[in-house]
Amino acid sequence: MHRFFKTVLCIIVWCSICSLQIPFISASAYFTGFSGTALSVGQNSKGNLLDGSAATYFAGQVDWTNLFTIRTALTFKTAKTNILNTDIYTGISSSFRLDELSFTAKLHANDLSHYLSIFLGDFEPPGSSLFMQRQFGVAPFESALLRTTITNDNGSLYSFPGMGISYTLKFQQPMAARLAVYAKRYENTFDVNTDLRYAGVWQRWNIDALIGISFPIEKIDSGGKEVFVLIRTADLHAAVSMLVGNKYSHSLFMQLGIAKLRFVPTYDGEPIFSIDNINFVFEPRFTIKKMRINATIFNLDTAETEELFFVRNPLGIACSIYSDLIRAGTLPITAGGHIICTAKNMQLSSVADVEWHDVCLNITPFISLPLFSGIFTSAVTFDVLHFTDFTKTFGIMASYKVNL
Repeated sequence: MHRFFKTVLCIIVWCSICSLQIPFISASAYFTGFSGTALSVGQNSKGNLLDGSAATYFAGQVDWTNLFTIRTALTFKTAKTNILNTDIYTGISSSFRLDELSFTAKLHANDLSHYLSIFLGDFEPPGSSLFMQRQFGVAPFESALLRTTITNDNGSLYSFPGMGISYTLKFQQPMAARLAVYAKRYENTFDVNTDLRYAGVWQRWNIDALIGISFPIEKIDSGGKEVFVLIRTADLHAAVSMLVGNKYSHSLFMQLGIAKLRFVPTYDGEPIFSIDNINFVFEPRFTIKKMRINATIFNLDTAETEELFFVRNPLGIACSIYSDLIRAGTLPITAGGHIICTAKNMQLSSVADVEWHDVCLNITPFISLPLFSGIFTSAVTFDVLHFTDFTKTFGIMASYKVNL
């Protein structure tokens, strides 16, 4: 399996190099993409000094019209570091993540379009509108509360990164269906996943639904002996995102995801289902003149909140008030704020055990405006319920995205 994907990656790189040298191919090829950098400071939980981190993101796409597409997305991120006690000139530990590397071949026949993709990474994850953007060209419609600082992957309900292959069938009507098979390796297991996805776009209704099965394949049995293949159980996962209405009027945005539903046979007493594996976003949206008002109830995957700035805890409620129709001369500006109520270390199963000192009420004003050839975004957040310790309740973020 690993040798197969290494061979595929070599083929992708070879095709990219050849395309720069073959006139009739390079004439029809074009590149699009963007890069972003974000800095955040604040909310140190260990001491009275501030922590800071930085991240850089790159996403690129090379299209050969009606032939194939190569996409790549990379993230470099530093660990949270005490900015006052660290010598940044001698180096700070950082991590590299391959968000996506994919090769897609296209075939258009009659009223149908066929797309065959080979990919690495978190390919069009459930909850994100990437799949619908690429198939139908729709504008992103995820919650403004859940937008990441620099990446193009917003609103993911959960992540299943791996390596695999997918086939997408797009109809003449604004509908598409996809079958994907992919795998991820752990220490002693190898998860094989199969997903079926459907998406449709209409005038006042968008839907993106996915259901899949994961088979953990092991090499060691309960007696500690190595075996060829051992499948003890299977896990079901599912997700649906829906927008009723559109961004220019009153609307309702909903997301629901189940990260793992384990069905028989089970072993070692592991539960079939945990309520903490349910992720959801319920967000009525109202448009009053130039203002947009969103009321949100959410329960997010803990790992997904690490990519967010506005939301720091998985479960909570929020109100967002902003406008994307502000003009400063000829410059379009988006500005507003979020009021977010969450609780530290709270999950659905432990709501009844929450204590008052764990409750957080964050006020987060933000602004986004064009700067040179990119978009500059800045936000400040502070917890009004714990404002006596300023460095633990205050945070600031600045990011810059530029099209390439």
